[in-house]
Amino acid sequence: MRFFRVQPLNTTLALQLFQIMRLGAAVLTGVMLAKSGLRTAEIGAWEMLLYTGTTLTFFWVNGLLLGIAPVFTQKEGEARRTFIFNNFVVFCVLSLLLFFLLFLGESWLAPALTGLSQVPHFKLFAIYLLFNLPAFPVEYYYLLHEKPRSIVGWGVFSFGMHLAALFFPIRLGYGLEGGLYALITLACLRFMWAAGLAVRYGTLRIDREMIANYLVFCAPLMLSNVVSNLMLLFDNWLVGTHYADAAVFAVYRYGAREFPLATALVIALGASMIPRIVATPVEGLQALKAKSRRLM
Repeated sequence: MRFFRVQPLNTTLALQLFQIMRLGAAVLTGVMLAKSGLRTAEIGAWEMLLYTGTTLTFFWVNGLLLGIAPVFTQKEGEARRTFIFNNFVVFCVLSLLLFFLLFLGESWLAPALTGLSQVPHFKLFAIYLLFNLPAFPVEYYYLLHEKPRSIVGWGVFSFGMHLAALFFPIRLGYGLEGGLYALITLACLRFMWAAGLAVRYGTLRIDREMIANYLVFCAPLMLSNVVSNLMLLFDNWLVGTHYADAAVFAVYRYGAREFPLATALVIALGASMIPRIVATPVEGLQALKAKSRRLM
């Protein structure tokens, strides 16, 4: 019975709860869209936008996120504060470059990835990504500063408001376009919060050498993400380009959707334990073994 005792909230548990909320929001979004009254083709258009965004961001976003904790823990004092701000700058610059790629390259990028000559609301989605992507490191900033309650609160706000922002405009008759405008508003709020944390926890100084070393460190992590997700993305691309039908794409995406709960929990456990292992290797490894047994 002792195994099932309630665990106190710590950064590991908080990050695992955050990942569960992320997965839950993704699944609930699909359920709500299916019940929203949108046509299958409109839902397919949303799924194509998500697929396009994921294809162009998953490798560098996940790679940069996984590199935050180990790079931060290798630094000391003022260098840590400088890294926080420069990390935020990296996400902002890459998001801006992606925005220009999507905004200016829609005519050839949309057909190449989806098989459709035009994907509805493509430019609106590019604006959404521009402001939303720089907010991705927020939970890691809280992790590095040992703030588990803030991680959970950030997850409740982000994913709860995401569901509300997408669902209510659609139910009120504004369609997918109205939902995207609401998501852009939410993304701006998330961006401002992330910028505030970068200023609060960081030092406003650009360090090009630090940025270069960070990108070099994260490069293998990015490549690993490409290899591990290549087949999943290829399947989506194959269905989209072969049928060139948003409705068919929606049916495939919903039919092939998984709920990788165990994977999310393992990723959260690894990310949360890195700072502790680097700081105190012996105690950190013992804690990792205990938490791994509990997870199993």
